[in-house]
Amino acid sequence: MAQETPFHESRLPVQDAQVTSPGPASSKPQSVNFTSDIDSPQTPGEQQSETIKAFQGSHTARLATNLRGRSPDLLPSRILQSFRYRPPTAPQAFSNPIHIVSKWRQTGRTKANRFSHWILAKAVIERALLKPDHVKSLQGGAPIQRGSMKGVTKLCLVYHHLPEFVTRIADNLLVKDEADILLSLIAKYFDAVDPVYPMIHRETFQSEYNHFWALSYPERAAADGSLVALIFVMLAMGTQFVDLPSLEEKEQTAEFYVSASHQALRMFSYLGRPSMRSIQTMVLITYFLMNDNHASDAWAFAGVLQRQAYALGLNRDPSIVTPNALPFEMQQRRKVWQAVFMQDTFLCVIIKLPPTATHTDVRIEDLAETEDASSVYGASDTAFIRSMWTLASVVQRTICTPRSLDRAICQTSAERTRLVAHFHAIYRSLPLPYRTFNKLAICELARRSRRLARQALFLTSNYYHCLMLIHADENEAMVCDISATLEAAHEAVNSFFLFHTIFDGEAGVWFHFQHRAFSEALIIAELVKKRPPGSDMDPIYLSAKTDIVKMVGILQLSSEHDIVARTRVDILRKYL
Repeated sequence: MAQETPFHESRLPVQDAQVTSPGPASSKPQSVNFTSDIDSPQTPGEQQSETIKAFQGSHTARLATNLRGRSPDLLPSRILQSFRYRPPTAPQAFSNPIHIVSKWRQTGRTKANRFSHWILAKAVIERALLKPDHVKSLQGGAPIQRGSMKGVTKLCLVYHHLPEFVTRIADNLLVKDEADILLSLIAKYFDAVDPVYPMIHRETFQSEYNHFWALSYPERAAADGSLVALIFVMLAMGTQFVDLPSLEEKEQTAEFYVSASHQALRMFSYLGRPSMRSIQTMVLITYFLMNDNHASDAWAFAGVLQRQAYALGLNRDPSIVTPNALPFEMQQRRKVWQAVFMQDTFLCVIIKLPPTATHTDVRIEDLAETEDASSVYGASDTAFIRSMWTLASVVQRTICTPRSLDRAICQTSAERTRLVAHFHAIYRSLPLPYRTFNKLAICELARRSRRLARQALFLTSNYYHCLMLIHADENEAMVCDISATLEAAHEAVNSFFLFHTIFDGEAGVWFHFQHRAFSEALIIAELVKKRPPGSDMDPIYLSAKTDIVKMVGILQLSSEHDIVARTRVDILRKYL
C-alpha cells in the first residue's frame, strides 16, 4: 500500500526584536466598504495595491517588528513556557522595578532570559510595588514617552489593561498615511480567506468596524475585547496573503497581529465567556497557527475551541436552544458551527487523530438560502457550506474515526465499492460549477467570480484527497486499487496546481492545501516506484510522473526560505 506522509511539525526560526514605545495616538480612519471589486478579475500585479506597496518600511511594519516576541504568553505554547520559571525568593528580586526592566532589556538574547524577566516584571505589577507615578503611567494617566520604561510599560499594558493596550497599539497603527494599509488587509481577508471559510457576515462586521473607530479614545478603551480580537486576527490573516518584499517583515507583522488578538481574548476572559466573536476569532487563530508552521499549537488550541463551541451550544439546533433568536442569529450560529466542524474534520484527516466535533443535532437543510450577487448556476456561499458540510459529515465517520485508530477504512472490497458510490453520489449532488472540473472551466469561473473559483478548488481538493485515501486503503481482504488511486490523486493535486496558477502564491499559504498536495504527490511517487515492469509508457504513469515534477517545481519556489518546502523537495527528488 502507498503510505501517506506522516505528520511532522516544523518551526521557522524566530528573530529577536528590540522594543520601542509607540508614538502618540492619531486620527481615526475613514469608513470603508469591503464589498467593492472583490470578484473583479485582476492580474497579480494589479492586485498589489499602492497601499500594500507602501507597507515596506512603514511605521506599521516597524512597530510590528519592535513589539513582536516581547509578550511570551500570547500564544498557547508560550503560555506553557511561563510555568517552567520559578522566580527567585530574595527580597531584592522585587525591590527595584526599574532595575528589573533594565535587566529584562539588557540580558541577553535568549528566550529563557526574556521569559524569566517577563515573569519578574509581571510580579512587580501584581505586588503593586511600583511607585505611584509609575502606576499612573501604566494605567494611562499620562502619555507614554519614548525612552521611559519602554519594555515593562507595554508589557503591563498588555497584561493588565486591555483598553490601553488595544487603543494605544491600534492608534499608533492608524496614522493618517497607514489607515489605508489596515483597510487593505481587512479587504484581503475577505478576498482570500472569507470565500473558503464564510462564517463572518461582511456587512455586520463592516458596520461594527466603522463604529469602533468612530468612538472617542475613552469609549474605545471600554470596547468589547472580542471585537478587538477579531479585528486583529483578521489583520493577521490578511497579512499572510499580501505580497511584501521582505518575508521576515511579513512574518513578524502577521505574528504581532495574532499575538495582539490572543491577548485581547485573554483580557476578555474568553475561557469563561464564550461568544460568537470569540469562537470566530479562535477558528482564525487556529488556521493562522497552521499556516505559520505551528501545527501542534494549532491542534492544542483547536481542542480549546471545540470545548468553547460546545459550551456556547453551537452544536445544538438553534431552534431548540435559542428559540427566541432572530433568523439571522440562527443562521450565523449554523455557519460558525459549520466552520468549527469543517476545521476539526479535515485537520483530523491530515494528522490522523480522533475528531472532536462529533455530537451535534444541527441540520444541514436548515441553513437558509441567502441572496448572493456572486451566485453562478446555483453555486453560492450557502451551496458551498452545504457541500462541505455534507462531505465532512461522511468523512468524519468513514475516514477520520478508523484512521485515528489505525484501522482500515473498509474491511472488504464490497464495502469499499459502496463507500466509493456514496462519495460519487455526493459529487453528483454538487452545483454544476463545483463539479465541472477542468482548467478551462475553472479559469472561466475565476473570470466571473474569483470567490467561487476558490471554493470550487478547495472543495475539489478535499473530495479527491479523501477518495484517494479510500482507494489506497488495503488490508488482508483487499489490495490497493492502483489505477483508481492514481486518478483520484491526480485530480486532487491538479486542484493545487490550478490554485497556484490562478491565485499565484495563495496555495502555498494554506497549510491544509499544501500538505494535502504533498501527501498526494508522495503517494503518486510510491505507486510509480512500484509500477509493474514494462509499464513505463502507460499514460497513467506518465501523467503521474508529470505531477511529481510539477509539485517539486512549485515547492522549489519557496524552498530557499521555507525549511518545510525544502524538506519536501528533498523527499520527492528521491523518487525522480
